[in-house]
Amino acid sequence: MVFARLRGPSRESLRAMLVIAQTEYMTFRASAHHGTRVSTGRIKNRTLVEPLMAKVLTLDEVDLEGRTVLVRVDINSPLDPETNVFLDDTRIKRIIPTLNKLSKSKVVLLAHQSRPGKKDFTSTLGHSRELGRLLGRTVKWVDDIYGKKALNAIENLEDGELLMLNNVRMDEEENTQREISPLWQRLK
Repeated sequence: MVFARLRGPSRESLRAMLVIAQTEYMTFRASAHHGTRVSTGRIKNRTLVEPLMAKVLTLDEVDLEGRTVLVRVDINSPLDPETNVFLDDTRIKRIIPTLNKLSKSKVVLLAHQSRPGKKDFTSTLGHSRELGRLLGRTVKWVDDIYGKKALNAIENLEDGELLMLNNVRMDEEENTQREISPLWQRLK
């Protein structure tokens, strides 16, 4: 499987998935602001070995055809407070070049929308629909982040399909800042 490199507490969710995967992986992050970066690493004995990066790779330098790719995307967008209609879809449009380069892969998208307690805190269902409209093809969506529904949906992806997981900020650990989280303690 191929996984996205995440920052902050979001990284913990990824690392939990890496422990489950127990396979070689490539990491990358697609951002409207920073382009796409790729690095490689692997898991040994259920612990993560940090990637050693002599060079930052681009998507043009790796073959991801037929691979499952997990991408953390920055598509947090302003929403109308009354209707939840997108007021600006710029961030969604900016990930399209990355997704086009992954057109022969099974792509799983991780994203967030706002924070719990705010009026624009919603699921990512609207984001998947808007992205599908912009791409002119279906973007599947699952009301799960890392549970059985998400894992089943990922396993059932075909080459060229896109799946967006629900808002990662619906996971309590995503919203907490800790020096060492319970997840990290379990990995030691």
